[in-house]
Amino acid sequence: MAGRPTRQAYMSSSDEEPDMPKSSLVKTYDGSHLGLGRPDIWLCTGRQRFRTHKDLLATESDYFRAMFESGMRECKQEEVDLEGFSGRVFELLLDFLYTGKLSVKKIMIEALLAHASFLQMRSVMEHIKYRLDNENCMEVLTYSEVYGVSDLEDSAYRFLKDHFKNGEDILGKLKYEQQERFKGQLRRYLVGVGTHAVDVTSLYDDQYRLIQYFDEDKDTWEKLTALPSDCSTISSGIAVLNNKLYITGGQADFHKVISQFPAMQDKAFCYDPAADSWSEITPMHQQRKSFSLVALDGKLYAIGGRFGDYALQTVEVYNPRTDTWDFVSPLPYASSDHAATTCAGHIYVCVWHPPNTTDIYRYSPRTDRWEMKATLRRTHSYGHCMVSYRDVLYVIRNGPDADFLRCEIDCFNVTTNQWSSLKGHYINRRGCLFKSAIIGNTVYTVNKLMTLPYTIDNEQWVCQPSKAGFPRSGTTNCFTLCLPKKPRKEVPE
Repeated sequence: MAGRPTRQAYMSSSDEEPDMPKSSLVKTYDGSHLGLGRPDIWLCTGRQRFRTHKDLLATESDYFRAMFESGMRECKQEEVDLEGFSGRVFELLLDFLYTGKLSVKKIMIEALLAHASFLQMRSVMEHIKYRLDNENCMEVLTYSEVYGVSDLEDSAYRFLKDHFKNGEDILGKLKYEQQERFKGQLRRYLVGVGTHAVDVTSLYDDQYRLIQYFDEDKDTWEKLTALPSDCSTISSGIAVLNNKLYITGGQADFHKVISQFPAMQDKAFCYDPAADSWSEITPMHQQRKSFSLVALDGKLYAIGGRFGDYALQTVEVYNPRTDTWDFVSPLPYASSDHAATTCAGHIYVCVWHPPNTTDIYRYSPRTDRWEMKATLRRTHSYGHCMVSYRDVLYVIRNGPDADFLRCEIDCFNVTTNQWSSLKGHYINRRGCLFKSAIIGNTVYTVNKLMTLPYTIDNEQWVCQPSKAGFPRSGTTNCFTLCLPKKPRKEVPE
C-alpha cells in the first residue's frame, strides 16, 4: 500500500494551482440514482466535511472496506477524520464515485494517483487508464511508477507504443530504464478473419480458415494461425481480451439443419498468440448468433443476438479466471446485428431501426444497469460498425438509399452527449461491407478492396494512403493483437 498522502505533498499540485476545481466546505451526496438510501457517515478532511454512504465507499475502496468491516473503531463512528488528505482532491474522488466523471488533466495526475492508490480505488485507476492521451501520458507513467500502480503503468507504456510505434518522438523524454521497457513492448497489429463469404461453403476451405495480420511495413497480410477444425466464424462473436482472441456462438454449419434453422455452434475457443495455441473454453449458457462480443475490465460480454428466428434480450458475462459465464442485466429490448464497443469504462450498443432511427444504449458494469444515451433520426442504409477513441463513438455505415459506394460517419461524444458527423471517404462495395479497428489514434477500415487508414486529429478523420486489402472475399472481422517476435508454426496455404 502506498504511504498516506500528506497535505504538504500537494501544496504545489492542488492547493496553489488555479486550474484545480474549487471545493465545498460541506457537501452531502445523493445516492438514490445508485439505489442507495440516506447517507450514513461524515468524512472530514481538515475544514471540509462530506456526508456520504458507507456501502459505496466499501464497494469502491479497499481502504474503506477494511475500515468498516475489520472491527476498527471507525466502523462504529458516524464521523471519521482523514488526516493528511487534500480536501479538494478527495472531493473530486467522491464526485467520481457518484457521477462517473473525473477530469484527468496533467496538473492533477500526481494528486489523484497518490490519493487513489492509498485509498485503493480501482475504478479511479481504470478511469485514468481510459483517459490517457498525449497530454497526460508522461505524467501518468511517472507517477504510476512512483505510487506503484503497476496496471496503470503498463497501460501508459502500451499507449506510448501504440501511438509512437518506433519511438522516434518519445524516447528522448524517457529515462534509460523507461526507454528499455518501451523498446521491449510488443507491437500491436491489425488482425482479420473472414466472417462471411460470397459462397458460404468456401468458408470451410483451408484458405478461408486463416487468421491473418497486417504487416504495415511490407503492406501485406501475413498468416498468423488457422482456425481449429471445429470452429466456425459464421455470425459468431469475436473479441480480444488480455491479448487473447476469443470466438464463441454463431452457426456451426450451413449444411446441418435443425427445425429448418442452421445448427448453432456449441463450442467456444481461445487463441493465445504468445503460445501460438488454441484451447476450448466453456460455451455460453444461451446459444446465440449475430450478437456483439465486447471485452471490458477483464471480462467478456455477449450481448443480444438471435436464436433461431427470435431476437434475444439476454446478456452474459465471461470471467476467464474461473472459465464461467453468468447472466447480467438484459438489454432494454431484444436486439441482434447491432454494433457495440467500449468507451470510458462503459459498453455502448448502437441499434439501428430502419429506416431512420439510431439508438445508443450504455451499460455500466459498476451498477449493472442499461440506460438510453441518445437517439439520432436520419435516413440510413444497413451495414454499420462502431469504434471509439477517447470519449467519442464513431458509427460508420453505408450511405442512405442503398448507396454502397460511400460511407457516412456519425459521431457521438459521450461526455457532451452531442452528435456530429464526418464526411465518409471510403469506397465500399455492395455485399462486401468493411469493418474497422483502432491502433493508437489510427482507424483502419478494411475489406477486400483495400485497407484504408485514417488518423484521428481533433475528432476529424484525416485519410492516409491506402494499403493492401484483406485477401479474402466477404466481410472481414477486424481486431488487434500484440504479437511476439518469433517464428510461427506453418499454417496451410
